[in-house]
Amino acid sequence: MKKWYKKEENYLKKNYLKLTYNELAQALNRNRKSIEWKLNNLNLKKSKFIPISNILKNYYESNLHHAKGIPKSKEHKEKISDARKKWLKNIDSEVLNKIYKKMARTKRIEGTHLGEKNPMYGKKRLDLSNRNKEQWANIEYRKKIKSILSKTIYKGSKRQKNLYNYLLNHFRNKIIYNDWKSLDYKYELDISIPSKKIAVEWDGYRWHYQNKDVEKKDLIKNNEILNKGWKFIRIKDNHLNKSQINEINKQVVYLINNIHTPEFKYTGGIYIE
Repeated sequence: MKKWYKKEENYLKKNYLKLTYNELAQALNRNRKSIEWKLNNLNLKKSKFIPISNILKNYYESNLHHAKGIPKSKEHKEKISDARKKWLKNIDSEVLNKIYKKMARTKRIEGTHLGEKNPMYGKKRLDLSNRNKEQWANIEYRKKIKSILSKTIYKGSKRQKNLYNYLLNHFRNKIIYNDWKSLDYKYELDISIPSKKIAVEWDGYRWHYQNKDVEKKDLIKNNEILNKGWKFIRIKDNHLNKSQINEINKQVVYLINNIHTPEFKYTGGIYIE
């Protein structure tokens, strides 16, 4: 470490309240850490109310929106939005989710949650529900929704993909992954084999069986599969280990080969646990 001279110490004593750490470092050609260490050594502490330095004055002159009562200009807002878009592209999604959770929590604590203050909170709008039903009845509209969802939503778990790859080795190109077409774009099938009229669904226990709304949708999907003349195989994944998954994969292959035999004549669907 460089030796400290009396001139430098006197300069610190005179200016440590006026200037920031970075300004002191520039003036004395030293690092910020060395200046912090020297101030502690001299028992000099910067008060909470520090006078505005030259750097801060220049900053406030060029950025007037930080002053109280002055709104941001349109040009500055556009610059911020562009910078935020770039930041969103570079930042990891996990970090974003943590930030959004914190924001939602603070809104709930402060009572500024938008849903609670909305006069339509907890109510249904019949005009919107009727409009959505009319749109959903059109197959072209469902195709558009499918194209949007295929680019944005989560596309299956690793175990679901592993089962798909396992079945590909036995049935080759007859299998479709994330199939919307078979049920006229109303519901998505995790894995389907149109030639054998079989749908395979890999159900995570927490999402499919602890959520009542999702459980109801699964029952409606089952009826759609049966009305089409198909049969379904549903796997309940309640924290299965590797050996159990290997056994289930073999069992699924056996069921696909034999589900249309007299042994399973009166079974429309099979649940595997």
